Amino acid sequence: MKQLLIAALGAAIAMQAFAADEAPAPPGNPDRYIECGAEADAARVDALKTLPDGKVAFQVSTWADTFHGVADPRRPRYSIEKQVLALAGRKYFCLHE
Repeated sequence: MKQLLIAALGAAIAMQAFAADEAPAPPGNPDRYIECGAEADAARVDALKTLPDGKVAFQVSTWADTFHGVADPRRPRYSIEKQVLALAGRKYFCLHE
């Protein structure tokens, strides 16, 4: 009887450990989809729209920040604009500053 009780207790502890490993990431967490190095943040493209003048309006979010902007494909000025223009349809990427 004692062995059965110990086995049941061990199984209950093991099931809790497995359940903790498979817990989903919080909503909106791009880390769930991509893993980046220390010098980059996992990011997600929330909105990407080509404007009539050929520029691209975008919204990109990381775990802590949201960035809005308009990128000119002929002359992107900032690193984030260059990265968004180079995505080629990907939604998740590593944002380098």
